Amino acid sequence: MKRDSLWKILLILILVVASCATNRQKVVTRNDCMLFPYGIYKQNVSVKFDKGTIKFKGVLRKDKISNTIYGLSAFDTTIFKIKDDKSGQVEIDIYNEKLAGKEEKIKEIYRTLSNVLDTEQCINTEKSFVINKEGENSDIKVEFKKFDINKIPSTTTLFNKDYEVIINTVDYEI
Repeated sequence: MKRDSLWKILLILILVVASCATNRQKVVTRNDCMLFPYGIYKQNVSVKFDKGTIKFKGVLRKDKISNTIYGLSAFDTTIFKIKDDKSGQVEIDIYNEKLAGKEEKIKEIYRTLSNVLDTEQCINTEKSFVINKEGENSDIKVEFKKFDINKIPSTTTLFNKDYEVIINTVDYEI
C-alpha cells in the first residue's frame, strides 16, 4: 500500500513540475533595427490557398550572406529547402510530391518574405503594424503582431488575393 501511495505522489510531483515549465526567451541586447536579426528561427507555418491549406514547421537560418529556409513535415523530414545567397540567386529544392510543380508560387511567396526578413524597421514595436508591398502580380500586405521582449514579432502574416501565409515564431537563437 505504501508503495502505491509513493508512486502516486511521485507521479503528481512530476506532473506539477512539467506543467510549470515554460519556454522563457533570453533577453538579448540589440544594436540593430532588423525585425528579424541574424540567427535561427523555429516557426509553425500555415499557407492558405483557395484550394486548401498547407501546414508545416519551418526553420529559418539567417545571416549576413544568406537566408536558408527548411520546410519540415510533422515528422521533421525536409519537404523543401530555399537557399538565397542575397545576390538574386534563389534555389528551391522540393522533396514532397504535393509541392512538386509549385516552385514558382513558393518563389513568389519567398520573394515577399525575403524583403520582410531583411527590413530594417526602427519602430515602436509595442503594437502590431502593417507594411504594404507592391508585388509583380498583386499587392501584398504583411502584418506583424505580438512582439516579444526582444522586439521580434511572434506572428507574421502575408496576404493578398491569392494566398495567406501565417508564420508563428515559436523559438529562436540570435
